Amino acid sequence: MASNYGFLFEKSFEPKKDARRPHVTLTYAQSLDGKIAGRLGQQLILSGAQSMIATHILRLSHDAILVGIGTVLNDDPRLSGHISLENLLSALWENSIRSVMVEGGASVISSFLKSGLVDSFLLTIAPVYVGKDGVSAVEDAEAAPAFDDISYYTLGRDTMMVAKPLYTAT
Repeated sequence: MASNYGFLFEKSFEPKKDARRPHVTLTYAQSLDGKIAGRLGQQLILSGAQSMIATHILRLSHDAILVGIGTVLNDDPRLSGHISLENLLSALWENSIRSVMVEGGASVISSFLKSGLVDSFLLTIAPVYVGKDGVSAVEDAEAAPAFDDISYYTLGRDTMMVAKPLYTAT
């Protein structure tokens, strides 16, 4: 079984030279129709057991895990606020965090994809449909990057896409 996950250990989550920020890995699971949650944001378990094992391996491979405010609010509804992603990553770097795994909802996913700060992209695709009332993974597809260096892996009934975002120089 461990051999199914070997590709995860081949990936480097080291920061880019001279980046002065952690390596950012954006990961999430979606349905075939691109949904990450059900109607009104209802949480869904999309990933199968083998994909969840891969996610746990990825978590152990990073110094920190970043989640969105929706996840935090489920635990403490008095928390709120926003911070620029650049400032956040800079603060993490100053605290010796060299790799961050980002797991969030549509706002977090979209913000990171638009920011140009994602170094590694891992998408788990579950072979199910959620339907038109589900929450889409990306709020503004036009602002999202294209991808390169793409690999696909089968984990049980799920497919994991591993890629690097292509950002144009501005």
